[in-house]
Amino acid sequence: MHKAEANFRGIKPKEIKACGVPSCGESGSVFQIISKCSAGLIRDFEKATGVSLRLRDPVEGFDLPEIREEACRLALESSVTAVECLRFHRGLYRKVKYREQLVCGECVHGLFNGLFPVCCGGQVVAIMEMGPFRKKDEAWRRSLFTAFNDLMNRIKTEARNALRIAGEALPPEIRAVMDHVARNLDREISLGDGARILGFEKKRFSRLFHRHTGMFFPSYIAGLRVELAYQYLTNSKNASISEIAMKCGFGSSTQFNRLFQRLTGISPGRYRALDAMRRQGK
Repeated sequence: MHKAEANFRGIKPKEIKACGVPSCGESGSVFQIISKCSAGLIRDFEKATGVSLRLRDPVEGFDLPEIREEACRLALESSVTAVECLRFHRGLYRKVKYREQLVCGECVHGLFNGLFPVCCGGQVVAIMEMGPFRKKDEAWRRSLFTAFNDLMNRIKTEARNALRIAGEALPPEIRAVMDHVARNLDREISLGDGARILGFEKKRFSRLFHRHTGMFFPSYIAGLRVELAYQYLTNSKNASISEIAMKCGFGSSTQFNRLFQRLTGISPGRYRALDAMRRQGK
């Protein structure tokens, strides 16, 4: 194996905030559930567009793209070119945060790749990789991206239904805690609160929650609060950042800004501004 290729393999996208991928009892991880319900949709997309897709687990490493283009083969023959490919893909992964938004880029050979994060419970649970492909005319590009957006909407719908069914397999006590969190996101919720619901010590409750969900309790709450903040930032134009922080249960706007930036890579104010520009078509 070429040295540059060996260095490329096994690289983990540490920039992605996927510290704990949720599990759904005996049904498997969220990634496994999404993989199963999206397999047929992915095949139909590839057949219709001729563009390859790959659903990636964000907690695993990534390899060089599937070699479907001559340029990708040439990349393995030169250490310089392989390093450029490495930088290109690492750069794309750095842009993937907790925002369901397509991130695209063009490599040194004129090939395009796209990454789309699938988010659940405050975590990036899967990444859909599109490409590599060669860009054609503008009409083809618009048609491709429209088809891709339709695909991701269908996958999210299928996954939501599958996750709802899988979530029913969780132990009743875990679901009781999750229901309590969902009803009280605007209030302070501590590890001790969750433990008291079940009558457990904090350490025992923390281990139990992590074993059944794959997430630590504070991270689970933080993810849900950021999801709620997205809704307020998008739909409550007259609410200030401080007001949104309080409605989502953050102790202060400083805490809200810090956590939102850490999970999404962007500040709440900047997200709201970009969302407004997107809606205006700028």
